[in-house]
Amino acid sequence: MRIRELEQPELQNDLVNLQNPFAETAQSQNNWDPMPETSGIAYGMLIDAFMVQAKSLGFFLNPRLFDPLLAGEIPSQLVNPALLNAICLWGAAFLNDSDLESTMLTCAVQAVSSGLANAHSAIMVLQTLQASLLLSQYFFHRARLLEARYHATCALSIVLGAEFHKIRSATAARTGLSEMTPAVTMLEEGERINAFWAVLAQNCCLSAIADPASGSSVSYDVVDVPWPLELEAYEIDSTLLPIQNCGTITKFLSNRVDQGRSTPALQAKSAILFERASLLCAQATDQTVFSAQHIGLNHSIESLKQAILATSNRTSGLSLAHTLAHAATLLLHQPFADRYDESRQCMLRSCRAIVEFGRSQDWTSAEYVDPVLGTIWSLAINVLVSEIARLKHRGSPASRNMLRQFNQAGVDVLSAMTSGAASSKMIGDRLHLLGDACNCLHLLDLTHRDAAGCGERALAACDGQLGLKR
Repeated sequence: MRIRELEQPELQNDLVNLQNPFAETAQSQNNWDPMPETSGIAYGMLIDAFMVQAKSLGFFLNPRLFDPLLAGEIPSQLVNPALLNAICLWGAAFLNDSDLESTMLTCAVQAVSSGLANAHSAIMVLQTLQASLLLSQYFFHRARLLEARYHATCALSIVLGAEFHKIRSATAARTGLSEMTPAVTMLEEGERINAFWAVLAQNCCLSAIADPASGSSVSYDVVDVPWPLELEAYEIDSTLLPIQNCGTITKFLSNRVDQGRSTPALQAKSAILFERASLLCAQATDQTVFSAQHIGLNHSIESLKQAILATSNRTSGLSLAHTLAHAATLLLHQPFADRYDESRQCMLRSCRAIVEFGRSQDWTSAEYVDPVLGTIWSLAINVLVSEIARLKHRGSPASRNMLRQFNQAGVDVLSAMTSGAASSKMIGDRLHLLGDACNCLHLLDLTHRDAAGCGERALAACDGQLGLKR
């Protein structure tokens, strides 16, 4: 869905007072939907389960918001039902309570649908925005892309309507059409900044995966908001943000030096580059040449990889961002791999990095595996298939050794995908679509076997098909 025309929308005017979300009395259609009946202890367990993975799910609010609830207090004016339901939905998913998960999903979707109309304050708008983003992540996780994109688009409409993209803008005054009151503290402003980038990153990834030819749903040249910081940094040092800012993404894509070095900034940058590369890949034809636009984007991708590697604190989020940047390389060079050896070599280097990321973790014990990895690993498998097909025609001892290495890489990626599929249906669906690629690689069908022990058996089967000796 294209929403460029929504870059300056008005929010709903008919706001009403927030009612106690735990009230036992029936609510009218103009008030908050009631929370499902459950105890404070149950809420605490669900919130705890969610908070372990909160950063991985794009949670941009101050986590201390939930302290009163976890202490057994009623948060009647602290957390709206849309957000609490969305968080409990994820908590139920992590606790493998399918019945509660189904209940919370229904409640969350209903509460989010009326969230803006019932938001009486800036924080309630922000919480509705967070709930929309969490629902988008949930549907992406469950391979329900249409619903994931719908809620991501709703979230993007909110941040644009609230003019979060113009925070600290040096080029344009706020229109005054937004009903969001100005942030009072640095932390409040930081939540809004981080909200914009989390929402944009989600939209970029979904666009690249579901509809790459459409490109971004927001014009990058209107984005003036500074790059995000870690949430706690806003309270520590107010000078970390520029007094005024302009052309944030435009400057980044033009390879101009910026201050976006925090983990959330690097994550947002990787998503933007992934979206840009997918767009150029989708638009490419047999006559497309590696133009100045491709060269510039390639420079941006390589610079981001180096910036991530130079970061001292390598979190799981940064590792994923680094892997997403390598996926952008695969997409950018894919149309040229058969014509330019340099593009093929770039793809092989990035493919190796993606394979190593898959080997770096025990995915069988992972409680949450980001669904975007389904697409990233699929891209790597396709590169391996193409390279094996090329090497089969050479027949030299060196080629046979490379075939063995590429096959092992394919086995390892498929093993990681098999393990990840236990957590994410999106990864499982991508694995299922790789059936033909698996046949080309002469690998065992890992989609119908346990990951444990399959690697060596698959490699042996492949060696037998290729006439190799272990």
